[in-house]
Amino acid sequence: MRFACVSPRARNKSRGKISSTDLLLPEPRFQFKFLGPKYWTHVALLKLIWLASMMPRRVAGAIGAQLGDLFRLANRKRRRIVEINLELCFPERNSSERQRMLVEHFRAYGKGIIDLGLIWWASEARLEQLFTVKGLENWLQIANSGQRTILVTPHTTGMDIGGVYLSRFYPIVSMMKRTRNPLVNWRLWKGRGRFGAQIIFRDQGIRQFIQHMRSGYAGYIMPDEDVSEARKRVFTSFFGVPTATVSVVDRLSRLTDAKVFPVFTRRLANGCYVVEICPSLTGFPTGNMLIDASTLNNAFEIGIRLSPEQYLWTLQWFKNRPDGKESPYS
Repeated sequence: MRFACVSPRARNKSRGKISSTDLLLPEPRFQFKFLGPKYWTHVALLKLIWLASMMPRRVAGAIGAQLGDLFRLANRKRRRIVEINLELCFPERNSSERQRMLVEHFRAYGKGIIDLGLIWWASEARLEQLFTVKGLENWLQIANSGQRTILVTPHTTGMDIGGVYLSRFYPIVSMMKRTRNPLVNWRLWKGRGRFGAQIIFRDQGIRQFIQHMRSGYAGYIMPDEDVSEARKRVFTSFFGVPTATVSVVDRLSRLTDAKVFPVFTRRLANGCYVVEICPSLTGFPTGNMLIDASTLNNAFEIGIRLSPEQYLWTLQWFKNRPDGKESPYS
């Protein structure tokens, strides 16, 4: 089902225009060198993702689980990071329970990679059969009324999938980190913008993101990140661990006068997806960085606990410690 929305162009009449030059983004392009031996491994993976997108969901899930098992066995560094993160965040569980969580995580990770083919290539009719969106009407009612909105989601195995699917219903602007591999860079950028979303690279700065929001786009960001710049972070609890939390969401909300909606994308056991848009954060932002960061971390933790294996535990969430203490990953 499609929902009507107010176009960014129409909103410019009441919010001030920005030039087409400001909105012009450099587009990654397919290069013939991608056909060379250097990229054969990645090309093979893309072909597997494409083939799996046409297979029954049970088969695609089995392929993804095996891919995750392969990654778990082959990458000792990431496996160790997951072990540390689970030990920090789930001290109430014994080692065998955390080991099962570790295996489940890597399998969920593999399924998430395989399922990228759905949003890259599957027909919209098939997507509508596989996806359910909770809270869509509430968000669209607020966005279509002229109120700016920011969708915030944690780094999960379905973060790309949920963002691309939601861009079918409303113009979205998001940011991505430029990868070292130009083939992966091109495929991710192209896939994320399939339904018209504007994808801005981080090295382009936040200005273009804000410009797009002011011209009528809804923001879609993943703010749970451990950064080194002290001025951009505060330490607040996340799964009971003091965690370096960036203060970007509260600043963007103030700059654009936007309501903030937590979003969670979960893969179900049958291979279908649920994208849940939670109610907007009440009284956010407060102007207090610590309070606002705590509010966001608490919302994320509640959502992550519903499907903890689908959070990206392979990332070093707790690298920077309060008072300069040693990283648990050292």
